[in-house]
Amino acid sequence: MPTLMELPTLTPIDTPTDTPEPTATSEPSATGESNAAPTETHTPTVALSETPDEFDPTRTAIAALNSTAQAIMDASATAIAFDALATDTPTFTPTATVTTTNTPTPTRTSTPSRTPTRRATATSTATITPEAQPTNAFPSIFSFTASSTDVAGGGQITLRWEADGEEAAIEQQDANGAVNTRTAVEVSGELNVTIPNVQTGRVFYRLVVRRGLQEITQTVEIRVQVQCSFSWFFDSAIAQAENIGCPTAASQLVVGAYQTNEFGVMLNVNVDGQNMIYALVRAPGKNSLFASDQYGQAASLWDGVNNMCSTYLPVPGTILPQQQFSWMACTQFGLGGYWIDGIGFATANIDFSSRTIQRATDGTLFVDAPDGAIYRLNPLLPGALTATWKRVR
Repeated sequence: MPTLMELPTLTPIDTPTDTPEPTATSEPSATGESNAAPTETHTPTVALSETPDEFDPTRTAIAALNSTAQAIMDASATAIAFDALATDTPTFTPTATVTTTNTPTPTRTSTPSRTPTRRATATSTATITPEAQPTNAFPSIFSFTASSTDVAGGGQITLRWEADGEEAAIEQQDANGAVNTRTAVEVSGELNVTIPNVQTGRVFYRLVVRRGLQEITQTVEIRVQVQCSFSWFFDSAIAQAENIGCPTAASQLVVGAYQTNEFGVMLNVNVDGQNMIYALVRAPGKNSLFASDQYGQAASLWDGVNNMCSTYLPVPGTILPQQQFSWMACTQFGLGGYWIDGIGFATANIDFSSRTIQRATDGTLFVDAPDGAIYRLNPLLPGALTATWKRVR
């Protein structure tokens, strides 16, 4: 029994000191032969069990764990050593605990990742705010219409509009953009207006909407069926298309002359008591100096006898300008020389049939031609050499 009491005292701390000696002997018979070291070391061995072979390897395995392993005795001793090692296995449990400790770490990492998402959402909300502010700062016109856009002079129409702003007005303008009347109105509403009997055949109504210093406008054009005291000698559709209003008097059938040229035509008619000659040059002219269709005019001073272009040699297929037109072509200056330099030689003989003429209130002259053409000659400004012309039919 005292031998059993010493079993706990055989801790691995003292065992490594004496272990080399019995290990070198490694024979069970040495227990009886040794008087020194085996007596102190192996006394507990006899007390533990009658099978010292199973106990010695145990201590050897324990010593192997604390130092360099040297030998394993047999299979049974190895099993006992594994049991001892299994006893120490729980010491690795904290290692698993460390692994578990790391598990929450990614969980916390994913949590802050949501924070930038919330910040981005707040940023987009702030972006929308400035877009709405400037929209409200500017006035807007959603619609502006007239009950009719083709009205007889003196007739009435209704203007309707819808807008957004602080104040609004409707202006009546002429064909040149000049404001004739201005009426303050509601930002959205309607207004009855009387169409003036304008000679130009057109009138414009402009809606003006303001907010602060900002302004927006929209215009409606009204074609006016002008009520004239006299009718034009050509279709009213031409008068409306040319925006010429009413004639100053009835048309006149006058003695005239007409001749075609390489780059235009020449006309001779009695207008306002004067025997006028007109040279209508088609751009760019024979001398390429006419940027647009232009004409020149002069009161005829032809002597009635001589051809003033007799020194010129006409090109094949042409003839010299004749009679009064020779005086205009070869004695009167146009652009870049005499008119013959721009209008060229004649391409046919003079036609002496009567011509129809008529003037508009602004001074525009309309003259017909033997082939049915109608020419519009815009007023020649004082001091100007030429003015523009147009064939309207």
